[in-house]
Amino acid sequence: MLDSPVTMPSGRAERSPLRLLGAALLLVDAYLHVQQSVGAMDHPPLATAFAASALGMLAGAALLLTRAPRLGWLIGGSTAALTLLGFVLTRSVGVPLLDPTDDLGNWTETPAVIAAGLVSCAGSSLEKSRE
Repeated sequence: MLDSPVTMPSGRAERSPLRLLGAALLLVDAYLHVQQSVGAMDHPPLATAFAASALGMLAGAALLLTRAPRLGWLIGGSTAALTLLGFVLTRSVGVPLLDPTDDLGNWTETPAVIAAGLVSCAGSSLEKSRE
């Protein structure tokens, strides 16, 4: 299933335009999460969550651009989905350990909305790669 493009050169996961789009979206979103991580240094659990998200997205993007695009889609897509889940949870029911500033109901914070949009686009690129 996670074979390299060398053994499956015409597989769906190896389509170059989608790989480049997915990698670009993950890289931009990773940059945004690094910025958020630096801004959240006063609360270590939140900074750690942002940093973990950025690292997962960087790993996914790197794998998409190398010889392991299937693994890149898996790691990048999983990281994007978990990041989006974290965004929804902190805004809907709240996660006190992660978010002491209480972002409950704060759906319009600009960096968060941009990041959520990028994550959604990355997820839809993943879905397109399966077609």
